[in-house]
Amino acid sequence: MVTLAIVVISGLVYVLMRDPFAAPPVRSILITEFDNHTGEPVFDRILRRSAIIQLSQSPAFRIVSDDTIASTLRLMRPSAEVELSAEYGREACIREGADAVLQGQVDRVGRRYLVSMQAVACQSGEHLASVAAQADEPGALLDAMSREMNKLRAKLGESMRSISSQ
Repeated sequence: MVTLAIVVISGLVYVLMRDPFAAPPVRSILITEFDNHTGEPVFDRILRRSAIIQLSQSPAFRIVSDDTIASTLRLMRPSAEVELSAEYGREACIREGADAVLQGQVDRVGRRYLVSMQAVACQSGEHLASVAAQADEPGALLDAMSREMNKLRAKLGESMRSISSQ
């Protein structure tokens, strides 16, 4: 009975003493270029830029910079033309010591557009989170992607309070 009381009191003290407003640990994320399966050049590079902007608004994430990525890619492959494809993303992520790599793709499904994003742990390759957004036209896809990016941030551990304050 005394042991049970000590356990209960210890648990209560722990809950009361921790800071409910403490920020989650900052995760470093490397964002690859999105694979464009639509054949429409309007999506080249813009989806990665949008993902960078969205995640940069968060205090919970640090985005691996383009300069750092370019330096790493030059070490990985001899070509002067460096592009961060999903193929090289995880390896670059490991080399940079980042926590996760965000990969994505955009597809045309009938008359609709579908963009999907998935975060993968660099070291283990474990799937961390994924989201997908649909839109009827190219211009609406970025807005849909923005809404889904907030869901991705929550799935990766950022508090809803932090997300809604943006």
